[in-house]
Amino acid sequence: MGCPNRLSEDMIRHYMSQHFGEKTERIMLLDYGSALSHSSNKRTALYRIHLHYNAMMRRLFEERNHSHVLVVEDDLQLAPTALLFAQQVVPALDADPSLVCLSLFNDNAEAEDRDPLLLHRSAAFPNLGLLFNRRGYDRLWRNASLSYHTNGWDHWVRQSAAAQDLECVFPALPRLRHLVYAEGTTVNSKFKSTIGRLPLFEDATAPDLGDVSYLLRANYDRSLLAALLPPELVESSLRAMRTPLEAVLRGAEQRCPANRALDWSALYDPYGARRERLVLSNPYTVPQLKDFFLTAGFAQFVLPMADENYHLFTIPLHLSRAKRGAHRGILHFTQGGRVFFLLDRREAWYALPEAEIIRYDRANVVQLSGFDESCSEVCAKLSAQHPDTPYVCDAAQLQFLNRCSALVEHFPCEKGCYNEVGQDLPGYVAFATPQENGVCLFSFDVQPLCEYAMTKTQRLCVCTPQKGHVRYNVNPLVLMDSRKEMQRRAIRKARG
Repeated sequence: MGCPNRLSEDMIRHYMSQHFGEKTERIMLLDYGSALSHSSNKRTALYRIHLHYNAMMRRLFEERNHSHVLVVEDDLQLAPTALLFAQQVVPALDADPSLVCLSLFNDNAEAEDRDPLLLHRSAAFPNLGLLFNRRGYDRLWRNASLSYHTNGWDHWVRQSAAAQDLECVFPALPRLRHLVYAEGTTVNSKFKSTIGRLPLFEDATAPDLGDVSYLLRANYDRSLLAALLPPELVESSLRAMRTPLEAVLRGAEQRCPANRALDWSALYDPYGARRERLVLSNPYTVPQLKDFFLTAGFAQFVLPMADENYHLFTIPLHLSRAKRGAHRGILHFTQGGRVFFLLDRREAWYALPEAEIIRYDRANVVQLSGFDESCSEVCAKLSAQHPDTPYVCDAAQLQFLNRCSALVEHFPCEKGCYNEVGQDLPGYVAFATPQENGVCLFSFDVQPLCEYAMTKTQRLCVCTPQKGHVRYNVNPLVLMDSRKEMQRRAIRKARG
């Protein structure tokens, strides 16, 4: 790359004068007129940002033929050696076809020990200080459909990466910080105070990161599993690890030898004699978790968790409220010299014993709702059609479908997928205005409810046979807005 260690105003002015003329103050990339037809001002602003990013990427990669582009917004403070850091990571980024970008940030930096040498990789990567190589541009941006707005280019680019089994690299210790005075379209005053206090590597000398080939997928996967599993189980779990949840939903086997062989029975007792590892799988309260993490003298914590109870770990472990940074369902970090592994009970099934796994029931029947119809009502209707095989809606099974890849298999999604904070999901906007219809809705942040329905959306439902049905000890957190809307719906239904 040949980058200096500091990005300065003089450097930017020099680049502008070389490529756009001496007196250039502002460049018009595109006319935003088409975005202004949308009714929501916030969505219009997000759409305009998305258009701007896409036009900028196209200009720099296709017209200027740059090999890499680093995006730094004006409310970000770069570490003094940020560019030298990026320069050391780029060889690994370019060598692995499954890597498409580098972020200079870490959403979970407050949870991690401040290790300036450590790097992670994830499809749920941070959205700040992103460096894309040409592969990243070609896979994520070049053919992006931008006819309609999204609710944030960062959600969109993460969703696009995950759907293609692609990931980005990010440091344990951030190389940039969000300025605390900044506030804009995607940053409010409450959130800026949180991300503004995260640590920053401020040394004037860039450390030598050494050999970063551990970031290559084969090496990274093996090192994770070697830290979790007995040696004789690593190879079989490596093969199973390459089976994405999308394949499981289509019928792929969700089993491997580790599920039967792992025995954690001696590791569940926080007061037992075994002190090298503690497994916490019970639904502890936040104060109990704080007590365990502060006082228990264990070298390693293994925490099987689900989307439904991830929020329990955010406060005691100082994790991001949004689930970020996991690789194939495994979020790992070191805090106070102790290693933490949070294992997603759905996605990290290849590294869990049978008792900890939330499995997708292969007897499930996927159904589409009608107008103002909940998934519970859909499954009740299916049961009436098949009285010998009654069905139920189980929110733990429904969460498996809460993803764009499941929606596009059942709906046209002609306006793309949209990350939303709503519990009538996954769904398709089918009963609203022509301007609103055509969007598929899912959520990174909340889980669906079986009993919920909205008059604008057609739900994607899954009905599970009652016979042999396994109930898992997870329940979605019901949002206050969802509770109120369900009450209003019940009143509306009662009135006919």
